[in-house]
Amino acid sequence: MVRGPDPIWGGDIKQFHPSPLRFDGIIGGPPCPAHSKMRHLVKAQGLKVSEDLVPEFWRCVMAARPQWFLMENVPGCPTPEVVGYQVERIELNNRSVGGVQRSRRRCVSFFLQSETFRRVCFTYDARSPPRNP
Repeated sequence: MVRGPDPIWGGDIKQFHPSPLRFDGIIGGPPCPAHSKMRHLVKAQGLKVSEDLVPEFWRCVMAARPQWFLMENVPGCPTPEVVGYQVERIELNNRSVGGVQRSRRRCVSFFLQSETFRRVCFTYDARSPPRNP
């Protein structure tokens, strides 16, 4: 397990450079204020919205080139098409995963390398389930 730097733990994510092909998977949730609906209230009060750190998350993922990665954020956060990856995006209610707040929507995007995706899909034949050993 590796943890990229963040303001709580110290360090600047912009200075974090993961090694390529060293991680099978990455799970991350970049800060969401730049994509949250609340950003409009922040702006209306004349305050500055926090910096969008999603591009830094993508930079780290692309540098690491894992087989898969998962990103959690608010529904307003964009899900880009990443060359070489298949994506599945689902939106969840916070309560359905153990949260206490009502109607707090979260978005989970799962990316799997296209080659791995093809291998998984084409080696499993739903018509003939795996035999018990």
